[in-house]
Amino acid sequence: MLDRERKEKLKEAFLALVEKKGSIDAHVYFLQQGIDWESAQQLVKSCVKAGELVRLKNGKIAALDYAGFVCGPIEIKKDGFGFVRAEKGDVFIPEKYMLGALQGEKVLVKVVKYSRKGREGRVERILSRLPYRAVGRYFASKKRRPFVLLEQVGGNPKKVFLAMPEKKEKKRIRNGEMVVLDLYKRETSKHPAEGKIIEILGKENEPGVDILSIARAYGLYAQFPQKVEKEAARIEQTVDKEELAKRELLFDRKIFTIDGVDAKDLDDAVSLEITKKGTYLLGVHIADVSHYVHPGSFLDEEAFKRGTSVYLVDQVVPMLPTNLSNGICSLNEGVIRLTVSCFIEIDRQGKVISRRFCNSAIRSCHRLNYDEVNQLLEEHDPQVAKQYADIADVLTHMAKLAEVLQKKRHAEGNIDFDIPEAKIYLDEKKRPLEIKKRVQRTAEKLIEEFMICCNNTVAEIFSADKSPFLYRIHDYPDQQKLEALSFVLSNFGYRNLHITNKQLQKILEDCTGKAEEHLIKILALRAMKKAVYSRENHGHFGLGLEAYTHFTSPIRRYPDLIVHRLLKAKMGTTYQADYSLTQIAAQANLTERRAMEAERKIDDIKKAEYMSRHIGEIFTGRVSGVTAYGIYIELDNTVEGFLPIESLRDDRYNYREEQYCLVGNRSGRKIRLGDEIQARLISADKNIPKIEFFGINIPKKQNI
Repeated sequence: MLDRERKEKLKEAFLALVEKKGSIDAHVYFLQQGIDWESAQQLVKSCVKAGELVRLKNGKIAALDYAGFVCGPIEIKKDGFGFVRAEKGDVFIPEKYMLGALQGEKVLVKVVKYSRKGREGRVERILSRLPYRAVGRYFASKKRRPFVLLEQVGGNPKKVFLAMPEKKEKKRIRNGEMVVLDLYKRETSKHPAEGKIIEILGKENEPGVDILSIARAYGLYAQFPQKVEKEAARIEQTVDKEELAKRELLFDRKIFTIDGVDAKDLDDAVSLEITKKGTYLLGVHIADVSHYVHPGSFLDEEAFKRGTSVYLVDQVVPMLPTNLSNGICSLNEGVIRLTVSCFIEIDRQGKVISRRFCNSAIRSCHRLNYDEVNQLLEEHDPQVAKQYADIADVLTHMAKLAEVLQKKRHAEGNIDFDIPEAKIYLDEKKRPLEIKKRVQRTAEKLIEEFMICCNNTVAEIFSADKSPFLYRIHDYPDQQKLEALSFVLSNFGYRNLHITNKQLQKILEDCTGKAEEHLIKILALRAMKKAVYSRENHGHFGLGLEAYTHFTSPIRRYPDLIVHRLLKAKMGTTYQADYSLTQIAAQANLTERRAMEAERKIDDIKKAEYMSRHIGEIFTGRVSGVTAYGIYIELDNTVEGFLPIESLRDDRYNYREEQYCLVGNRSGRKIRLGDEIQARLISADKNIPKIEFFGINIPKKQNI
């Protein structure tokens, strides 16, 4: 029999070979390797069962792509169809080919149709095991069996029946309450789905239940498993003196943190010195989470599973327990903390001259927030200047360096879409008080530039010698969407385009302030691919960088923790761990997408709840989307709602897909992306969530 370590290495080599060859005769291969076929069979079966490989009709074992299969979590949309995301393009799954798969379940899909629109497939097998955890409403009566109506993140509601609850439990659950349920029996043509309630959340209109329901729907729990909490509790909350003796001590340097006012997990600190040569010596000091979270530990397994911290309006679902995230790993003011420091020497033109990494220890001299730094650098507030007199000059130099770095990145093709984010303020009952657009000012840009510089520096070290690494990549935009963008751009005089990041950046600059600005920016943004994690380096199109990674937030992102371990191994200060970087990248992409969707869903609910108090009021916004059924309007505070085409009473409008506009039959008036429009708010429902407008003042002036 093969031991566990040998099995893992054999499996990795086997998967790599099948991927390279397309298909192989596994029996022959393992006999050639001198491995008993009975032992090897178990390995092959496990790969096929997990959806990593498929068995062909001729008995050979094939790679998924070679055999026309895709494996991954399914995303179900409200109309019942779904998608499985894949590197070579998403696969569309019609509702009739879903095989009963539920939102987020891992499925094996056979691609059955190829077209210009993309690939279409059918679910061959559901790989996720039951129970399936979901959120829904509880219903019961004397005459019928109690059930939970699951309100999936996507897809139509599903009815899951319950075993008759105990009398005590039945009294405890009220009709219509939100509950968390484990579905342990799938629906068939003969039997309904069955499940068991494991948590009662409360009535939907009770404070915080809406946020909690969405969190649970996405599998997000602030609480950690007991074994993880116990392991975390054993970690001392003070730094070990023996460990300090092994590190570079930076207590004499002016090192400080700059974060949001409410931030508690402070994982990056900065320092800056002007050298005798007149160059900048930037120090970026990142919490050494890898010192406390070791490979194979319960903490590490849970961090891998969670992937990222999730920020749900006014609360956090952390990746690590709070005694780490807010305690020993957080670079709190005035206390000694272990860090990994990156020292980057930069000339006055923003060119990196040298770089150095070390395991270090710091004592942050100040816990600054963005507001204070902006008051000092932009408003020259004398009170703030007095309070931080010891570092006021340092902050001024930092602002100058950040400007230099930004200009250099701009020259190299960095694309800034300036995508607005919402800041939602809640009262004590979790009701939205105000919604504002987040504004990125000097302090926020300063930290962003320093983190980008550091992340780029780390990635360049690994890309130079092509050693195994985890990159943050942003591929070249989608070709079909670029062609559509080029067609629109040709109407404004931009012709013979082969769009690069520099060319796109120039176009975005040239159109600023012009009538077509919003149309071009929206279409350019839609052409962009999503940034993802990958062990292959494809560069970062949006930032205009040849190599990029995430290194600066190991408290709240698992990929950063892995990059720390890889860097330490390269520095020779720790052992070389054997990581499946492909698996880590896939999990990180999955959890990042889950976090973004949960955050967006809760934001949409709170936006609809906020707007429900303004029914009947008239708002001015811009057209952010055009469909055959109507238009989407985005207000200045980032709230977006739908305006049905039938509510445009001044004319009868037709949809012109190729021009991204509606055109009036009689007037010829066009309503296009980016147009300003006045509309009356007629409904806002947080339960869907949905916001709907009625057209009042349609733009008369054409933007072409």
